[in-house]
Amino acid sequence: MREHAEKDRGSVRVNELRGALARVVIDSERWAESLPPVPGGHRVTVAFPSDDLAAEHAEAIELLGYDVVGAHEDSDEPEAADFLVPEVLMESHPAWWRAMTRLAANVYVLQFGPVYASMARTLRVHETT
Repeated sequence: MREHAEKDRGSVRVNELRGALARVVIDSERWAESLPPVPGGHRVTVAFPSDDLAAEHAEAIELLGYDVVGAHEDSDEPEAADFLVPEVLMESHPAWWRAMTRLAANVYVLQFGPVYASMARTLRVHETT
């Protein structure tokens, strides 16, 4: 996994999040091959429910431009990856966003207060400085 200091695509603070969390189930060894590459100039962070899963899948998804931030250990789905997608990316690349939502088992829109509040523990791992 990349070190936080090496990240050059901006930082995320949980209390400033706007966008969505897309939860994609890891249903095969080659699940990452179905992910669309991150459009240039954008940052999508990814967290897993365990450090073991993060280590196992980090290289494959980082090659597609995703930024693995570690484990949150707070998921209803034990074999899933959580993709934090900024609102600006959802709006500027709607085809990419549609592709992600088709892969996702669940999508949580963070602009809605109750959703944001219920996801707070899961979102903390996406916070960087």
